[in-house]
Amino acid sequence: MLAKNPKVSVCIPNYNYGHFIGDAIRSVLAQTYKDFELIIVDNCSADNSEEVIKSFRDPRIRFYKNEKNIGMTANWNKCLSLARGEYISILHADDVYLPNFLEEGVKVLDTNPKVGMVYSQVKYINDKGKVIGDSRGLQPLKSYVLAGEKEFQKLVTHSTNIFCPAVMVRKSIYNAIGNFDESFSLASDYDMWLRISLNYDVAFISQPLACYRVHEDSETTLNLNMLVKEDYEVLKKTYSNLSKEKQYFRNLVLTALRRISKKNLWIAIKYLSRGENETARKYISSYIIENSSSMGVYILLLLTYLGWIGKVIIKTGMLFSRNYQAKAMLIKLWQTL
Repeated sequence: MLAKNPKVSVCIPNYNYGHFIGDAIRSVLAQTYKDFELIIVDNCSADNSEEVIKSFRDPRIRFYKNEKNIGMTANWNKCLSLARGEYISILHADDVYLPNFLEEGVKVLDTNPKVGMVYSQVKYINDKGKVIGDSRGLQPLKSYVLAGEKEFQKLVTHSTNIFCPAVMVRKSIYNAIGNFDESFSLASDYDMWLRISLNYDVAFISQPLACYRVHEDSETTLNLNMLVKEDYEVLKKTYSNLSKEKQYFRNLVLTALRRISKKNLWIAIKYLSRGENETARKYISSYIIENSSSMGVYILLLLTYLGWIGKVIIKTGMLFSRNYQAKAMLIKLWQTL
């Protein structure tokens, strides 16, 4: 029988991942820790997702299907609203848990009442489920329980990375912090981890407890440029919303804003080379806002208005520019045209 209030709510938001979601469900049902409910919310999929989901017969599964597509982040929030457990984890429909994910996460939260969130290292798998790497280069080597503000510093500077499928959070924290910000489609999890770490201690488990699938159809792969843009917007929001007690983080976040805005310059070149000038201007503008820009950047902005004439200007700039950064950008752009 399903307990009225299970210890853990595992949530799987799904959209058109019928070819992967079976693996995700099986990985939950195979957990060594058994006191959980599995909430699956399908976001109006057009594939065979519902058929796959309904093929599983387990009383711990609660299946819901939206009448219309409400967007990825709103679907995550719907999962949170349905969760009854003391702890909540969100498993992407294309990812999988290793058998002891719930057991290890529950152990950490049960023994560390001040910890609001625990996350682990992950393994990378391909579309066939084969392990192709892990997250050791993006995360610490040893497990820890850390004051949230120190975790916040690491997240802002991107010296660590948190993968959503490897996270377990107390439901009370979501109740206090609020839902995922639906103005973000790809970086709402990054925004949430920053909000949590500003207010609660964070724990990390150095062993891989989940598998993060890398494939061509994933939202992250399809929208890498948008992810950089949203990370930038998340940091802007964080900077603006720092409380009076947290003002000492302003310089740190401002430095991070300037660093990530530089990525937008290279993304702008990519869009400019495709002839998508309006999009290129948006990325260039975000760079100019955060940095004292060289003449080369303003030339790049001008090129977005000139079309084919810009190629002549690029060649001229390559020949006469004495600014190394500007020249490097122009050479890169020339190579893509």
